[in-house]
Amino acid sequence: MAWDTEEFSAMLDWMRAYNQKVPDEKKIRFYGIEVISTQGTGREKVLDYINKYAPEKAAFTDSLFRVLASEDEKWPARLDQGVLQSAFIPLQALLSYFTTNKNKLVTSSSLNEWKQTYKYLEVMEQGLYVNVTDIPPAFSSKRMGRDEYSAQNVFYIMEERPGTKIMIWEHNVHIAHSPEDKTLGYNLHQKLGERYYGIAFECYEGTFQARELEPDGYWGELKADTLLPVQKSLGWYFTQAGKEKVFIDLRISPSNPVVENWLTTPIRMNAGSWKYRSAHENFETRKIKDLY
Repeated sequence: MAWDTEEFSAMLDWMRAYNQKVPDEKKIRFYGIEVISTQGTGREKVLDYINKYAPEKAAFTDSLFRVLASEDEKWPARLDQGVLQSAFIPLQALLSYFTTNKNKLVTSSSLNEWKQTYKYLEVMEQGLYVNVTDIPPAFSSKRMGRDEYSAQNVFYIMEERPGTKIMIWEHNVHIAHSPEDKTLGYNLHQKLGERYYGIAFECYEGTFQARELEPDGYWGELKADTLLPVQKSLGWYFTQAGKEKVFIDLRISPSNPVVENWLTTPIRMNAGSWKYRSAHENFETRKIKDLY
């Protein structure tokens, strides 16, 4: 996957080394906000909590989680919709149990434990909403998009840690401001305004690591995908500047009408994905200023 890279490993190494040198209040914390698959979303921690504080629900929870675990290795192309749908109502029942019995559970454990455990269940629910094709009609009105759920999870972290600063590592597509797609960037900007700053990355050409999805729905081996050099693309214009690195702050309105026209004219941008798509599909054509 996209995070199986030297750059990602180096970031984690840096974070670990930094945290060893600073007091607890200055330590960096690492959170996952994605809901795209059903894989491993806190099931072990939830089951531990249930076993301690609601043992009467242990068998029910274990049975439900076995159903979810059975789909773990099938994502994304081999998910069994029947199996996922069979898990939807039981998961709703477990969420309902946690809200109905909140006072009793908090008294037995603690408010922080209850909130964290409930959040694990909530993220499981988000994953089902994203992956189940036919949501039961009684619950369909709650359905949102993947990026909207990611934004919810960011806001949850911010509410739990007031005053914290967050850096989000996501694909350009997600951090962009795109109201029609209700992207993560759009949702963050709606709530945070100018406090949200999205930084996209672009290059003219190169290769990157992706994983091929085989015709039978299984993941193939890691494979090098390609960003092709194309004249008059965004990356091409950057190379013409003759600079090794270029940063454009789109919060500053250009006074030059030629520049303004360039920023508001659709232009080809590289858009490689964690899923192998072949070089000729790794781009999109958009207006830069609309997105960033």
